[in-house]
Amino acid sequence: MVMERRVKVCEIASAVGILSWNLISFHFATTTAEV
Repeated sequence: MVMERRVKVCEIASAVGILSWNLISFHFATTTAEV
């Protein structure tokens, strides 16, 4: 049961990390395009 919860947390953490990385790269691309 603890392992399942840990896997769930890892999946959520990786999903949030991918989303935040996409937002950062998108923001970086738009700022560089403006310059």
